[in-house]
Amino acid sequence: MSKRKEQLLTIGTLILVLAGASMPFVVSAVQEYSLTHEVETHPLQTAPLPLGQGAPALRALAILSGDTTGAELVWTGGQPEAVAAAQGAAALLAGEGLLPEFDWNQEPEIRNVFVTSAEESEKSALLWECTWQTATLDCNMTIDSTSGKLVQLNVSGMDVPGVKPEDFRDLADRWANFCADYYGVSASAQAETPMVNGGTMFPIELSDGEDFQCEILLAPLDRALRFNS
Repeated sequence: MSKRKEQLLTIGTLILVLAGASMPFVVSAVQEYSLTHEVETHPLQTAPLPLGQGAPALRALAILSGDTTGAELVWTGGQPEAVAAAQGAAALLAGEGLLPEFDWNQEPEIRNVFVTSAEESEKSALLWECTWQTATLDCNMTIDSTSGKLVQLNVSGMDVPGVKPEDFRDLADRWANFCADYYGVSASAQAETPMVNGGTMFPIELSDGEDFQCEILLAPLDRALRFNS
């Protein structure tokens, strides 16, 4: 074998050895690049999420009854379901005489919000904030996206049914009855409590007889109403 051939074989062997030794680093680098540059584009779904305990609507009610932190999410789907849920809840409340007369078939503005309990960070919910706003009415309704049920309400303007001081007690009892039927729990309105601003609020105690118990507030104000807010 000529000296030149021996040199070529030696060089070839070194190249193969170096290539084999560097292969794990090359593979690792490729994998790291792939992981750091991969972008997931899963559409937002409204299927039940494993966030906290209890039925979705009850969980959301409990979270919103306390302090929360939240963030608005970009919509990637689900707007028609949100609109239908909001219109359905509004029509139901109006039918029970708990919302003023209004064309609730109008499409509300919808925001997609993820909230977390400030006290228990493992308890979270994905919510739809639905707003109707006209010259005579301002209504903000929060819907639990998993169950499609109302979990918070702020309404002002026009004549909110029962929002007169002499009707407050009866209004609180009617809301408690609504909660019992709507959420499938026992509900009772407690004695009225004066508010710092001079208004009145009624705690409504909810319980499923097992592991769920929550107190939410109903606050009838002058031409306005707040539920769990």
